[in-house]
Amino acid sequence: MWSIAETIRYTNYIYNEFFKPLKTMTWIRYSAFLVLYPLGISSELLSLYDALPQIQRCCPRVFSIEMPNEFNISFDYLYFIYAAILPAYIMGSPFLFTYMLSQRKKKLTN
Repeated sequence: MWSIAETIRYTNYIYNEFFKPLKTMTWIRYSAFLVLYPLGISSELLSLYDALPQIQRCCPRVFSIEMPNEFNISFDYLYFIYAAILPAYIMGSPFLFTYMLSQRKKKLTN
């Protein structure tokens, strides 16, 4: 999804630089994300979710820090994915999507 979005974006840049800017290209650029963004976020979350058993099986301690150490802290990478990364995606996506909607409205009403 992200490669499709980038292709649309850079095609718009090239077209506006070398040819007369078209409303159609601008509309496509600022409207394609309505479909591509939710699909992209969903596919990233599914990929991460599918990778969790593999991370747990092969290398759960690769990025983890166990106690005792000189700083007296511990860090569990797998727990970090469950507790921070997945919720950040889920809670942050609506804010980013509404921001993109406001950018779309601003650009298409000019």
